[in-house]
Amino acid sequence: MRRTWKTLTIGLALGLGISAAHAAEEPFADLDNNGVFSEGDVRIGKALANDGQFSTDRAEANYKPPLGPVSVVFPGKFVSKKRALIVKASGNIIVNGDLSASGSGGVIFLVSSGGSVRIGDGVRFTTDSILQVVGMQDVTVGGRCNLRSKSGSFAMVSIASQEGDVTVGDGCQLGAGGMVEVTTGDLTGGNVRIGKGSRLVAGSGSLRVTAGGDLQVTDSTLNGRDVLMGSHRSTRTSRSAGKAGPGYASIRGSQIRSSGDGSVHLFASGGNGSTLDITKTSVKSKSRNGVRYDADVIVR
Repeated sequence: MRRTWKTLTIGLALGLGISAAHAAEEPFADLDNNGVFSEGDVRIGKALANDGQFSTDRAEANYKPPLGPVSVVFPGKFVSKKRALIVKASGNIIVNGDLSASGSGGVIFLVSSGGSVRIGDGVRFTTDSILQVVGMQDVTVGGRCNLRSKSGSFAMVSIASQEGDVTVGDGCQLGAGGMVEVTTGDLTGGNVRIGKGSRLVAGSGSLRVTAGGDLQVTDSTLNGRDVLMGSHRSTRTSRSAGKAGPGYASIRGSQIRSSGDGSVHLFASGGNGSTLDITKTSVKSKSRNGVRYDADVIVR
């Protein structure tokens, strides 16, 4: 009997246990939190298509909330046609494909109330108004990602962690007409790292890159009307093992620009021993006295 390539492909997929849902790259509720579609997981593409929203805490269609945390996984590209893509997960959120919320006033909200958020290499997020990614634990943006909000002065891109680190990979582009922020909690958050060759641009608004722990920025471009960057505390400067000391901010080999009548403020908090390293970094503001450095030790 003649076997076509299509028949062989289907047979191979079945033999390897590849489900039709995974092949279609439909987003799913990951009940066992292993990051792949497996028995017991629930497809949520239709639920998201209905109103652009899904929460692991709420029953919807075939999904019933179990005990314990539940993750949400986007294996591939997903476009919301409801001007909103709002996902709240008690576990992790994993994004391996482009996300888009179409139409005027479109928003993307990804919130992990108990886990981490991981965005794969080369992923693009596109929306018209607000793009916000929040994790209780670590938030990781892979290399060469493009996260943009397209509209004017009211647009915002925000990447934040409450208790973990935020890492933005090499060569990323984050842009909005209004505000761009990459932050961890001032008192509870960890480190912030911006990878080499990244570009963060807040058109007519403010750019904020601040860490509850260390701040590390290397060979990047950072522009906004007002620019605020710094570290609140660090284990590097601590005199007691396991305890945080004054802030440590390393912003090296980068270009920082303030537009209009805005200002630039770079800091490392905590007084004695706080360190701000701006080696080979160019800082410019059009305002008179528009550049301010706050740290006990400043390395140029």
